[in-house]
Amino acid sequence: MKAIENWVKDIVFYMIFVTMVMNLLPDPKYEKYLRLFAGAVMILLAFGPLARITGMETAIAGMFEKIIFEDDVRTLKEELGAVDERRIAGFYERYRAAVESDIRTMAESDGLECVSVSARVADAGNLSHVKLVVRGEQNQAGAEIASVRRKIGAYYGVEERDIEVDVEGE
Repeated sequence: MKAIENWVKDIVFYMIFVTMVMNLLPDPKYEKYLRLFAGAVMILLAFGPLARITGMETAIAGMFEKIIFEDDVRTLKEELGAVDERRIAGFYERYRAAVESDIRTMAESDGLECVSVSARVADAGNLSHVKLVVRGEQNQAGAEIASVRRKIGAYYGVEERDIEVDVEGE
């Protein structure tokens, strides 16, 4: 209930702020630009909690990161050409290491003790396979493993069948 109250307060404050700024504009010709910007921000304010509740925020963040990575790779390939393939391979390696670190963080935030993580990165930054080894007992870690698989799948766009999770006994 407190979250809804805060959400409504944010919207009301924003509307008051926009109204105040509209009244302070020196020239009415700028009003249409301010309304466009204010409308876009209002949409984000209004639908932000819905995106968080449905889990779309994580999926959108993953898609955004993937698009940025693809654009970076495309730009890098255009600039470097075939001569610098080693640099591109190093770029993929750093991305793979960052992905493994992110997956380790996801697993640990869900209460799993992570022993090892390995990720295979295909062209354009797509993950083709993820292997995660956690410590614990299979029957006790089932819900956490399912949660981590869903998060990895949503964030990186990997099919759950390509996410392998092994449980190592204590």
